[in-house]
Amino acid sequence: MHIEMIDDGFCRIALENPDLNAYIIADKSGLALINPGHTSHRDQFDEALAELGYSRDDVQRTLATSWRPQVLLGVDNFASATHFAFAEELFTPAVWGDWLDQEKQRVGELSSALGLPEEPFGALVMPIQNGDIWTAGDFRFEIIHSPGPDAGHILLREVDQNWMFGGEIAFDGLPLVSDVETYIQHLDRALELEPLMVFPNHGDPEVRGKWALARTSRFLHNFLSNVTSALVEEPTLKDWVTRDLGFEPPEDELKLEMLRVKPFFEELVRAGHLIKEGEGLEATFKSRMNQPRRTL
Repeated sequence: MHIEMIDDGFCRIALENPDLNAYIIADKSGLALINPGHTSHRDQFDEALAELGYSRDDVQRTLATSWRPQVLLGVDNFASATHFAFAEELFTPAVWGDWLDQEKQRVGELSSALGLPEEPFGALVMPIQNGDIWTAGDFRFEIIHSPGPDAGHILLREVDQNWMFGGEIAFDGLPLVSDVETYIQHLDRALELEPLMVFPNHGDPEVRGKWALARTSRFLHNFLSNVTSALVEEPTLKDWVTRDLGFEPPEDELKLEMLRVKPFFEELVRAGHLIKEGEGLEATFKSRMNQPRRTL
């Protein structure tokens, strides 16, 4: 865990295991927190907030940029706060409770898939919608529904400075997504906003926001265009990941990396560029090319 001061009353807390950026905004009424994190982040938040002169009880409001467990499950760590997350439509209180129960179940299932502890959360989460303005300190954030990484994912645009909180945009390597086409649309949506800076959920902030988004978009398109040349030998996902890394990582890390690669291979199958045999993480993928591309 480390703290990066970005501006007066505004800092990034880089959390670990699982990795996540949480953003603290301070004003006279207390703290606002973007990304309450995972339940297991409790001690790291205690250490970081103590260093800043606060405690978890000083956090008055939280906003999760997605319903991923490593982003949202930590709401129970902030008992004094009101919690917000995206909902595509407004519900009556009774229907909202039923919908929230369904989302909590989905978060638990995703925790299992990611190798995280399946910890239920009991805190009430309030809905926030596309186009809403969420204020924190002197900042005003426009909520932009951008479901590319997964359902319920949002971008936050600081309307006065044109900063963007980009959520699960991956500036280094492949993102963890369920649908590649929708994720690319998500990137295009972020590019259209031409942000000056981007604050992602993972990794360092990008001070040249528009340029970084354009570079990321080019990387994904280049990957999809060129990866078929490396699949003539019909590797499984495990074969591909270990060959790409140059070693076989621990089981949990290996599974996570295979989950990153799989949607991109599936997209190429859908587009007719790859042939898939088998199901799940044991499936093999074969290029329609007869020979691998020659090294230049």
